[in-house]
Amino acid sequence: MGEAVRENARKDRKPGHGHGAVCASRDELGPGSSGLHLAMRERGHTLSSKESSGLKSVLVVSHSYLPSETSAALQTISLVRKLPEAGWKPIVLTVGPRWQYLPTNKDSAGPGVTVIRTALWRPLVTPERLSGMLGALKPGKASRDPDSQGRPLRGRGAAGRSQAGEEPGGGRPDATPRPRDLSPRTRPSRSHVRPRRNVVASLRAAMNTLYWSLRPSDPNFLFPFFALFRGYGVAKRNRSEAVYSIGKPFSSLVAGHFLAKLLRLPHVIEFHDPWTLSVSYRGKGLAALLERMLERCIVTSARAVIAKTRAENALLREGHPTARGDFFTVPCGFDETSLPDPETVAPPKSAVDGVCRVVHTGSLPERRSPLPFLKAVSMLATNDPDLKDRLKLIFAGRIGTFEGLSLSEWCNRLGLSATLEFRGWVDRNELLGLMAEADVFLLIPDYGGQIPAKVYEYLWFGRRILVVDEAASQSAQLVERLGRGLFARSDDLDGIAETLRSLMTEARSEAPYTAGDEELRAFSSKGRANSVAEILDSVSS
Repeated sequence: MGEAVRENARKDRKPGHGHGAVCASRDELGPGSSGLHLAMRERGHTLSSKESSGLKSVLVVSHSYLPSETSAALQTISLVRKLPEAGWKPIVLTVGPRWQYLPTNKDSAGPGVTVIRTALWRPLVTPERLSGMLGALKPGKASRDPDSQGRPLRGRGAAGRSQAGEEPGGGRPDATPRPRDLSPRTRPSRSHVRPRRNVVASLRAAMNTLYWSLRPSDPNFLFPFFALFRGYGVAKRNRSEAVYSIGKPFSSLVAGHFLAKLLRLPHVIEFHDPWTLSVSYRGKGLAALLERMLERCIVTSARAVIAKTRAENALLREGHPTARGDFFTVPCGFDETSLPDPETVAPPKSAVDGVCRVVHTGSLPERRSPLPFLKAVSMLATNDPDLKDRLKLIFAGRIGTFEGLSLSEWCNRLGLSATLEFRGWVDRNELLGLMAEADVFLLIPDYGGQIPAKVYEYLWFGRRILVVDEAASQSAQLVERLGRGLFARSDDLDGIAETLRSLMTEARSEAPYTAGDEELRAFSSKGRANSVAEILDSVSS
């Protein structure tokens, strides 16, 4: 299993509240560590070894699975495919293909994996939809009497009275009395005389308030109800010895928690991202209060909690000081079976056409803005007009808007329209082809404690990586420690420009790094499965 290193997972741990273990990876423990399967025990307890005869059964609860191609689904798939080699038989409890996000036609889990799919019902009439239907109605009818410019008057409230020449308080702007012509054609409507309350606008405001107060952060909040009906019988028939739930989405953690309670089995939870403690959490009102209570209950009763990075591990431990279980750090890594062989990876296209390709893969919401990078490229293009012919910016994934403008509009404004190539969402095979053609990978982390799964795939291809962030994040530290790229602060445009110029020069003059070397194989899916199997052994013994 490698070298054992002790560490206090929580200083104020009470007697009988677990062992406080943290399983760390090579990138977090330094060069003296022996790989991904390092365990740190506060009391010196050694994780039990797996017997070769027979497989233990574990119920894996994960909403994200095949045929989806999201990062969470790919991580779950790579884990369950390798668990049988580590001595555990996974039984995956998930939803049907029609309820998966970004589904494809791939639905092969591999040998040794049993998949149980449930239905998922989503309410037809939600507060959001009802608010939208009310918003489609006009708040008030326009008066038939035109104003002086021929426009109809809205005789409701102060706006209509001010258009009719009256003050919002009810009086006219001048005190000169004017005669009233009460002929049928010019008689004002009753709405002008006595304003009425707009019922539709009030309903809209009430529904908006109700929606944002009760809106859960996970739209699949009904998944636990369906998972309980299917998962209980399946776990009983297969004599499962543990429940392993993976979130995101976090409804999987809720389903795994209640299943473990009903089955009286140890519960192991894996966070792809911190839930309510994340900087990207957008819960509000009663829904946020309920989700914080659920997270505290789930983490407190779990036998083991797995985070992706040491920073996220510390965040979870600090956020849940009363947790009785152990906290582990297991990097998500990469699935070597889904990546091309390092020996067959072709050299970048720049060796043929001389165009340096900077590639970014994955979604870019508004909080992960690429504007500092684009402005730095614009500065380089201003000083070197020929740069546009030697540089190509490729973005593949779902891209949001930034300061009210799309990515294409920003490139037009910065004079980079000829340099930008936007692919949108692409399937897995096309995505791997883009990675193979890249000279430089662009990485914009969501927050400092995150190391996305695509970072390990970038490392596998052996290309240089440019990390643009507000501060030296966990991703930047990993990339610089392995010597595979450079970090630039997002508020330093000159620094981004110089770093990009340096990486482009290296890409032209030097060959790519050796892809798939032994140092990177420590982050493989096989190593991750072995670490998870050791954790399952410790909680089920």
